[in-house]
Amino acid sequence: MSSVAKQIGGRKFYDIMIEINGSTCQIDNMLLTKKALYVIEEKDYSGWIYGTVYQEYWRQTFAHYRSRKSGDTVTRIKFYNPIKQNHNHIRFLKEKFFYLENIPIKNIVVFGNDATLKNILVNTSGVYVMKINSLFTFIKNTELNITKEFKPEFLDMTINDFESANVIDSNIRLKHIERIREKYRSGNDN
Repeated sequence: MSSVAKQIGGRKFYDIMIEINGSTCQIDNMLLTKKALYVIEEKDYSGWIYGTVYQEYWRQTFAHYRSRKSGDTVTRIKFYNPIKQNHNHIRFLKEKFFYLENIPIKNIVVFGNDATLKNILVNTSGVYVMKINSLFTFIKNTELNITKEFKPEFLDMTINDFESANVIDSNIRLKHIERIREKYRSGNDN
């Protein structure tokens, strides 16, 4: 992500937590350029990844070979739909910073290069699922297709707002993590 910010320009934000009326959301990465805000949910998963924009949970699958007699075994792990997760982050941002409502915001889910994206069906504009090695090219091409640039005052205000709103209190962060683990507890489908 830092190399993308260097090559394209813009301000990167990592692990931003925002609070509104006691509710929190934690955003993995954001990149604010002169033309758009990229909200990036990173998933460091390997194996085969299956999911659609509408499913509540996606699936990570691993095939394991036991022996010639017993054949293959398959492990399936479900996880909360990262598109929906990131959509909630964007909704939270727009609620906290009303002026973001009318700017280009890109919902990006990025998987590590050890993942194989299988049958990922995304037919909603503004939602993108890719592997990390495609991120730079995607952002570069997106930037080329947006003609309008933000005013420097807007960029300064937004950067200041993001930095000021970032929750650094370790107790609030710990409660957030506990709440998310309970809410989206993944399970083994074997």
